[in-house]
Amino acid sequence: MSDIVWQTLWRDETSSAVDDERAPLYVTMLRRALEAGGFKKLFFVSHQERATDAADARIVVEDGRIYI
Repeated sequence: MSDIVWQTLWRDETSSAVDDERAPLYVTMLRRALEAGGFKKLFFVSHQERATDAADARIVVEDGRIYI
């Protein structure tokens, strides 16, 4: 058995197939996966503003700069 304990859930562009109307529901699903999997943190990459609006916080990467 592995001694690895996964604490962070990473999702990269998995919301790209979700339309704007359902984007907040997608974030709700991610939150449920976070709880069900026992994760402590969730980071997801998205270019959909409706999805990122539903997040607790944003980290924006634009023109070589990082904005928190």
